Amino acid sequence: MAVGGEGTIPAYIIPDMCSGCGQCAPSCPHKAISVCAGQAVVDPGLCDECEACVFACINGAVTMK
Repeated sequence: MAVGGEGTIPAYIIPDMCSGCGQCAPSCPHKAISVCAGQAVVDPGLCDECEACVFACINGAVTMK
């Protein structure tokens, strides 16, 4: 799958569920997730929908929209 290709649906962080722990960020092979101001943030241009972050999130705050 092309990284950030047209028609892709990137991972989505549910703000109320994200604790900002950062467990999701190192799981992403494309470095599409960072933690800023205590909240995980997805760069949709880098996300390839691999769902590694979904499985890594201990709070269930990452989903595929």
